[in-house]
Amino acid sequence: MSTRVYITGRMYIESAGRFVDEQQFPGRQGRILFAYLICHRQRPMTRAELADALWPETLPPSRETALNALISKLRGLLNGIGPSVPMTLAVASGGYLLQVGDGTWIDREAAAEAIDQAEGMVRSNDWKGA
Repeated sequence: MSTRVYITGRMYIESAGRFVDEQQFPGRQGRILFAYLICHRQRPMTRAELADALWPETLPPSRETALNALISKLRGLLNGIGPSVPMTLAVASGGYLLQVGDGTWIDREAAAEAIDQAEGMVRSNDWKGA
């Protein structure tokens, strides 16, 4: 069974019959951090980029400590799901990279792919398929 990640609407992870509900993430900022990392997982995110995503208006004076705590809690959450979940938060090139397995389904990406397919069908006048 593949891992399914839902970041639009109610956030949760489903894998091998286990569920991680949004309430298990480390608060609102933990959910923002996870969503940001999964949406930008093609390259490592610097600490400055993560801080800007978490605190877009004003960076708190203790942002380094707060960011360290959030990263640690998110790692703990992902590690606690179990070995069947192909998802790790790694340090890479001076930043953080959320690595996911090939079989991971992500709702945001599945929706974008479905829209792309439907647009192609419309261009081909396949209205029923679209």
